[in-house]
Amino acid sequence: MSDSDRIKLAYAEETTAYGTAPTGAYQVMRVTNESLHQETSTITSAEIRHDRQIPDVVRSNLSVAGDIGIELSYSFDDFFQAAAMSAGWSAGISLDSSAMGGVTMDTNGGTAAGSARIQSDHVSDPFDGISEGEWVKVAGWSDAGNNGYFKVTAAPGGATTAWTLDIAPNADCVEVITAESTVTMVRGGQITNGTTMTSYSIEKAFTDNSSDYALYTGCVVDSMALNVTTEAVVTGSFTFLGAKGESLSSAQAGSYTAATTKDVMNSIDDVTGVMEGDTYVNRNVTAWSMALANNLRPRLEVGSLGAVSIGTGTCNVTGTLQGYYADSTLLDKYLAFNDSALAIVFEDVDGNGYIVDCPKVIYTSAQRVAGGQNQDIIADLSWEAVMHDDELITIRLVKFSA
Repeated sequence: MSDSDRIKLAYAEETTAYGTAPTGAYQVMRVTNESLHQETSTITSAEIRHDRQIPDVVRSNLSVAGDIGIELSYSFDDFFQAAAMSAGWSAGISLDSSAMGGVTMDTNGGTAAGSARIQSDHVSDPFDGISEGEWVKVAGWSDAGNNGYFKVTAAPGGATTAWTLDIAPNADCVEVITAESTVTMVRGGQITNGTTMTSYSIEKAFTDNSSDYALYTGCVVDSMALNVTTEAVVTGSFTFLGAKGESLSSAQAGSYTAATTKDVMNSIDDVTGVMEGDTYVNRNVTAWSMALANNLRPRLEVGSLGAVSIGTGTCNVTGTLQGYYADSTLLDKYLAFNDSALAIVFEDVDGNGYIVDCPKVIYTSAQRVAGGQNQDIIADLSWEAVMHDDELITIRLVKFSA
C-alpha cells in the first residue's frame, strides 16, 4: 500500500523530441494534490455473433490528462512560462542611485493623468531595451508613497544627458525634487503570451513502494489558474495534456534537483496590491481569480498510438473580481462596455514576487445585489482579457527576486 504523503513529482523539459523523456536531472515539484493519469479510448466490436457475445474491445487512443494543485510560492517560473507559451523570461536588472547618476521622482512630470516620472542623470540608458508595459520596483525613497511597483507608460529615449520613465504609480506619490542616494530600482524579468510550446516528462515516484514509478511524457500546460480569497493561502493549478503514461521499475531521472523552500504566499501578507484601470489604481477587493486556457488538442496519425504532437489554439484569459460595493465606478465600466486593466502583485516576506498584468480587460458580467438580511453588498464582476491596442499582448507575468 502507498500513501499520498510519500508521492514525489519531478519534471524535466523534453529537448530532444516531443514525447522523448530525458534521463538527466529532474526538478522536484511543490504540489498540494495531483491527478495525472493516462486516459485510454476504446472501441467495442460491432461484430454480430449468434451467441450474443462481444468478441473484442479495441484500444483506439491514449493520452495523459490531469491537474497539479499548488500553493503559490516563488517557485513556478517554468510552468508560468509554459502556460504563457513564452520563449523565455527576460533578464531582470537592478540599479542603485549611484549607477543612475542620481535620481529624482516627480509626480507632476508624467505625460499622462495619474502618472509620475522617474528621472536619472546617467548619460546612457542603464535600462536598455525597456519598453512600455514593463514593471519596475522602486525602493529607498524617504516618502513611502514613492516606493513600490510601477508600470512603465513611456520608455527612456532621446536624451543624451538623462533618461526618464513615465510610470503608473500604485500609490499617491509625493513630488521629490532632490536626488536620494538610497534609491534602488529593479526592472523585473517578464514573459508575455506567445507561441512557443514547451513539453515535459513528469515522473511520479511512489517512494514508500520499492522500485515503483510512473512516467508521463509529452506533457504540455493546457491551462493554469490562480485564486485569491480572504483568510487563505493563494492557490492555483496547472492542467496538463500529454502523450502517454507508463510504469517503471526504476527512476527515469538520473538525479533530482531539490524543490525550492520559498515561503508560501497568503492573501493577507503577500498580496501588496490589486490594481485596476488605465492608471492602475489600487482597489479594495475580497476575491480575485484568473484562468488561462491554451485550447490544446492532440494530433493523431494512422499507425501511431497516442498524440504525435500537440496543436495550439487561442490564448483565453478570464477571471473574476469581487469587492465591497462602495460606488459605481467598476459597474459603470460594465454597463458602458468600456475596457479597463487589471494587475495583482504578490510578494513574499523576503521580497520575492510575481505580478500578473492584463493590460486590457472587458467586464463580461457584473452585479451588485442584496442577498438578504445582515449582509454586505458585494460588487461581483467577471472579466476577459484581450490584446492591448499598444502593448499587443493579452497577459504579462513579471518576477522580482529578492
